[in-house]
Amino acid sequence: MGAQRYAVVFFLSICGAQSAWAGDPLEAPLAVVETAAVAASTANAAAFPSVEAIEPWIHPSTPVSVRHKLETAFDLAIDRVSAFPECAALFEELGADPFDTLKTGLYFPANVARETSVCGRSFAQTNVGAAPTWICRRITSYSDEQAAMVVIHEALHHAGLPERPHDKKAMTSGQINDMVREACGL
Repeated sequence: MGAQRYAVVFFLSICGAQSAWAGDPLEAPLAVVETAAVAASTANAAAFPSVEAIEPWIHPSTPVSVRHKLETAFDLAIDRVSAFPECAALFEELGADPFDTLKTGLYFPANVARETSVCGRSFAQTNVGAAPTWICRRITSYSDEQAAMVVIHEALHHAGLPERPHDKKAMTSGQINDMVREACGL
């Protein structure tokens, strides 16, 4: 890891500690997350000269089983975006580079509130156009291919893809999953 990447990890660890003092160790203020995304992007640009070297940034408080599933799924997602032009095109249609989008994602474990609300119907959550993705613990019940589909699905939201019901003209989550499965061979 380069010095910049250590600085990003240190910065986010401090932010996580501040959040823990506030009573919610898994939520960082939006400004902190946005600052971390910019820092991670800068660090990643210097640290990742090739596709093989792209690794996910995962918050240190992420449970080990979730971390392992996410690392495996992320690697598979990178492989599929590399091997399937149709998969990479999903990002390009949004005006985004698939590798830049994946390497600038920030993965946080879902907090208690998300685990009881969002995670009842999803495996992860990403706000459209934002880098943070909150990963639900139940993603560990998915196969590696299904988890890779989740990683790509959420990265598409990071790249700007909206979803129904928040956008009435957008595809549903299921339709996005079907599109990812078909384009990425998952």
